[in-house]
Amino acid sequence: MPSMEARPSPPSAPVPSTEAKPSPPSAPVPSTDGLSQGSRVRLEPEDQGAQLDELRSQMKELLLSVELLKTQQMREMAELRGELDEERLKRVALQMEVEKLKRNVHST
Repeated sequence: MPSMEARPSPPSAPVPSTEAKPSPPSAPVPSTDGLSQGSRVRLEPEDQGAQLDELRSQMKELLLSVELLKTQQMREMAELRGELDEERLKRVALQMEVEKLKRNVHST
């Protein structure tokens, strides 16, 4: 029978920020108000580097979270396999007991 133990909840992984971050434009948009292309707002190289570092940091956190979830799943699967084996053994023992009782009833 499955145990009624309370399992500790897995540690929560850091949740990535849902704030929209500005991204550099992928293609120049033609200006219709007479302003030159140079007047467009662009991220400085330092800002792009900081943004790239932040994305790398988030990727590492996500990869660690995935590895933790994999480990927890493997542990739970092993536990469930053990419980299934126990239940199988109990079922076989009960079947043998029923067969024994049937033989006893038929022989009397």
